[in-house]
Amino acid sequence: MVASDFTMHRGFPVTSVARTILNQAAASTVTQLESLVSDADKLQILDWAKLEEVTSRGKGWRGVGKLKSIVTNWDPRLSDGKSPMERRFIALCRRFSIPLPSVNVTIGEFEVDCLWREAKLVVELDSRGFHSNLKKFESDRRRDVVLGNAGFEVRRVTHRQLDDTDYIVNEVLRRVRP
Repeated sequence: MVASDFTMHRGFPVTSVARTILNQAAASTVTQLESLVSDADKLQILDWAKLEEVTSRGKGWRGVGKLKSIVTNWDPRLSDGKSPMERRFIALCRRFSIPLPSVNVTIGEFEVDCLWREAKLVVELDSRGFHSNLKKFESDRRRDVVLGNAGFEVRRVTHRQLDDTDYIVNEVLRRVRP
């Protein structure tokens, strides 16, 4: 460890954000690690130069390969996802070389999760926590009709469906697949 791995907070030494992320790399999946980096980036507490530096010094540490890959291939749009499900979906697009969508953008009166404007494709990522009550269910159906009438194809994806990468890549994203 070097001095840049630590900082002082209210008189106490604490590990830097970059070092904390490296420490978490061994126990985290790639998706969890991307979420951690994305959250730190979104909160503007991540010093990318320090993360690159601590990662380059981490040779031999468990998980450093995952972190190096994330740092090398980082796309700022990963930080645009409001939820872990959105970030997971974006990461899946990257993994399968699918053009990345615009995330959390407005079309008319609606904010949509993922949009490929040229393909006129909207993907809504539906988790039970945000889409389980009747009011939200009805609102979602209205949104689908209005967007459909405006020429957009709306596809809805659940947490469970997101686990089926063949379904997502070959069925849901077939219009934007290279």
